[in-house]
Order: sequence, then C-alpha cells, then structure tokens
Amino acid sequence: MKNLKNAYLFFIAAVMLLASCSEDILDLKPTDKLSDATVWDDLKLVDVYVNQSYNSLALTSWGSNAATATTFGWGSHQGVYGYWSGAAVDEIFEYHDRDGWCIKSDWILRGELSSTNLSSIGRWKKNYSLIRAINTYFEKESIIKGDAAEIKKLSAQMYALRAWNYIHLVKNYGGVPIITKVFSTADTEFQEVRKTLDECVTFIMKDLDEAIANLPLTYGAADAGRVTKGAAMAMKANFLLWLASPLNNPTNDQAKWTAASNAAKAVIDMPQYALYKPALYENIFIDKANSEVILAKYINGTAENYGATHFESTTVNRDLAPNSYGGWGMGTPIQNVVDDFEMADGTPFNWSNPVHAAAPYANRDPRFDATIFYDGRMHRGETVDTYEGGKDNPIGAKVEPTNATQTGYYLRKFVDPAWNTKDWNYTGMVIFIRLSEIYLNYAEAQNVLGNDAEALKYVNMIRSRAGMPNISGSGTILHDKIRHERRIELAFEGQRYYDLRRWKILDQGMGDAIGMRIVKNSDGTKTYSKKTIQKRIYTEKVYWQPIPLTEIQKNAKLTQNPGY
Repeated sequence: MKNLKNAYLFFIAAVMLLASCSEDILDLKPTDKLSDATVWDDLKLVDVYVNQSYNSLALTSWGSNAATATTFGWGSHQGVYGYWSGAAVDEIFEYHDRDGWCIKSDWILRGELSSTNLSSIGRWKKNYSLIRAINTYFEKESIIKGDAAEIKKLSAQMYALRAWNYIHLVKNYGGVPIITKVFSTADTEFQEVRKTLDECVTFIMKDLDEAIANLPLTYGAADAGRVTKGAAMAMKANFLLWLASPLNNPTNDQAKWTAASNAAKAVIDMPQYALYKPALYENIFIDKANSEVILAKYINGTAENYGATHFESTTVNRDLAPNSYGGWGMGTPIQNVVDDFEMADGTPFNWSNPVHAAAPYANRDPRFDATIFYDGRMHRGETVDTYEGGKDNPIGAKVEPTNATQTGYYLRKFVDPAWNTKDWNYTGMVIFIRLSEIYLNYAEAQNVLGNDAEALKYVNMIRSRAGMPNISGSGTILHDKIRHERRIELAFEGQRYYDLRRWKILDQGMGDAIGMRIVKNSDGTKTYSKKTIQKRIYTEKVYWQPIPLTEIQKNAKLTQNPGY
C-alpha cells in the first residue's frame, strides 16, 4: 500500500477510523466528523481511509486484550501471522498463553472456552468494528468527489475487505448477522438476527463478485499489498473449498466441489502467478519479489512512528527466534508436527527405526529445515542448543529462561536469518494467500471429483519444488496424502485449525502436546525421549467459537452457538 508520508493525511485517516469503531457494534456516539465534506471531497483522504481499512487483513489477534478489543493495542498486529491458531491444535504449544497473552488457546485446550472466556481466534467485536468502518465508506460513496474510475477501484477494494471479515466470522461462528448500515444516534435499539449460512454465502459472494469485476490485475510497486483481482478470486476459491468440505457439505454434494475446483483453477490459470522456486525454500516467506504471492501485507520497518499504523513494524524475528539469540520463544512447534515431516526419500519418519532415532533431524524433507529450529541446527553462525543444559533450553538458558522452548523446538518459518533478532523494526511481508495453497485446494477438489491424475499433477509440482519425490495413489489413499501434503507445505500458516474443522476431524488434532527431552551424553552423543508438554481436552463445542456474552445481552434476538 502507498507509504503516504503526509502527516496531516494520516492524522485525518486515523481520526476517521477511530471515529468509526467502538467497543460495541451499536455505537451511538456522534459521527459528525465522518460527514465532513472536506474529507469526502478529497480523493487523497479517501484513499488513506481505504488504506487504514487494510487493518482488516489479519488471521487472529494477539495481546492480553485481544479477544475483546476493537482497536489495535500493543502487539496485537502480530495477529496477521497465521501460526497463532496452530496453538489450538497439533502444531504449537504456546507457553505464554498461561499469562493470558497471545490467543488464549488454553481456554480451548482445557475445554473452558465460553462466552466470557474468549479466544482471539474468534474476532467477533474486531471484525464487526472493521466492517462498520467499511460500511461507513459505502454510506459516503455517493458523495466522494474525484475520478470515477479511481473511486470504483477503491470501492472494489472495500468490497473485498468486507468479504474477508465476513468470511472470518462465518468460518468461526457459522451464520452471523449481516450488517450493512452504520448505526447512529437515531437508532435506539440493536436487534439483528443471525442469517443462515446460505444467506451469508450469498452476501459474501456478491461482495467478492463486485470486487473481482472492478479490481485491477496488478498495481505499481508503491501500491504493493492492495487487493487485486486475483486476490479476490483466491478469497472466493478458498471460501468455496470451505463450503464444499464435510463440515458444511455432509451429503458430499459434487456440485460444491466442482465450484471449488473451478474457482481454484481460475486463479491457477492467471498468468501473473507462478510457483516460486528459490534456491532456498525458506526465501518464499522473505523474498518480496515472489511470483507465488497472491495476497500479502508488506511491512515498513523504517517508519518513524512505530505502533501508530499498527503495521509499520513487526517483531516476528524476536518473537520466534531461539532464546540465546534474544528471541522470545513464542509459538514453539510440538513433536506431533515434527514427526509428520517425511524423510528426504519420501518415506515416513519412524522412531522405531534405529537410524532415524539416532539422528532424528537428519535427511528429512527439506521443508523441515526451513520450518523448524531443532537441536543442532545452524542459525546466524551458531548452533541452536535445545538439549538439557543447552543455551536454548530452560535449564541452560542465560537470556530470559522463561522464554526458552518447552518443546525442544522453535519456529523457523517466517524468521529472516539476515535480520538481527533484537531489532524490532523489521521490513518484511506476511503472506495471507499463496499459489501453492490454491494448488492444494484444486488437488483436493479434483481428488474428490475422481480426477486423480489431475490432482497428482499439482501436488507433485509442490513436492518437486521442495525437493521431494513424487507421490502416487488414488481415491482415499491419495486423499490422505493430499491432506498430509497440506499439513507440511502450509504448516504454521493459519490453515491447520480450519482444515481439521472443515474435514470434521478436529478431535484428531487435539491430542496432548508432545515435546522432546534431549540429553547430551559424555561422549557427545544425544538421546531423545518424548514428554507430554500439555494435557489437552477435546470438546465438540469448540468446532465453533462462542459469541461474546456482552453481545448476547445487548441483542435478545442473537442466539448463542451450541454448548456455550
């Protein structure tokens, strides 16, 4: 997005956004500033307003008030990274959640999620406050002055951003109220009913189709990060896959799978995207000149007023890096996902194999090295030491031991090895949608539709790029392999929690979190033994997030999700 340096423009936009958001969906504060003709007469100010609405692009929230906040407190911008939702399933153990930080996954994992014990995977208040800001734009759209083509392009972006927020709501809560107006002092009550899933889908698809019809294929470099036609098409493809999956398609209606397949293929066929093939796989998440990226947030780490725009900087390198490097050890991978990375020859890793057990991190899928900080891995010229007494283990840690990993691992994906961990002002990107995800969507749909050769073609393109041998198979065998490939290729990118739910196998991903105890012997060899890091409880109600009790109390027509 444009890096507009004019402080006055930014100040006006910030005031506009704050005026449009509140702790409640029904905000009865005066909105006179939003009707100021000088704002809507100036297309540059309107453009900044749209820029501010890109705060909508996030996957979870972060911070002690993340579950209920509608504004962006310190650190909450980190919710743009998808890995946090992995703490609710078999990807991550988040040690800091015990203090109420991060996404509050402990409520989910202890079976204590409720309408007052909220996880920030659900973003009810935040999504609706962002939708309100977008709706404000549409109420003012008819009085905006300026070039009609530019206004149409801005409006198309807002349609896509509103769809993004409603998709997130539907995926976490099911049918939700569809709000298109901005409530004001003239409104004395708020009595909105939840729409059915089909009604929500109709609304979301209408917004996406409006966006797709009027968005450009590309922007100039100064506008990197704005929603393109391809990004809106990819949002649609991802949502159609969600709708075709067992959670929402219990009769396995093939028409829904066909729609998902066609939407994915339409994105694949767009000439501006190609599977990126860097010399190092890890560069997919670092290199901004990346043909695979469909939708991303580009972060300006050199901005002077850190925290003001919420996305000027990111502390991801500090948050994820090993303890001895000054890292905070957040979002540490668990053994459950580590064991699922195959050997380099495509065979499963097996602790019963003495060769595997003696050197469990050797000769693995190249994506393993690019995704996990494990004991003995090199980083910035030193080894990561998670063995007992090692500098990255709680026993041996010399830098903030409470931030040392409990699982034996740190999350490597998203960390830029060229960046000083202690420097918060990172200039990078957060990828929301990339082409490999669309390939996997298409492969899954094609497999369900019985076109296994086509499914294999796209899965094997991803494996080949990673340096892994092709897979084979058909029917349910191939179906399981596609799911496994998705687990590895999209690990920690915010997919796993939603995949397990849409496949209706959430219980399989909520077993106890396992870690690794590594002992360094006197002869320099190491022994490995698994340990339970966190006991977890699965309850069926956590398929859906609870609507905050405060919202239920305000609106007598708002029904709660089952179990809450």
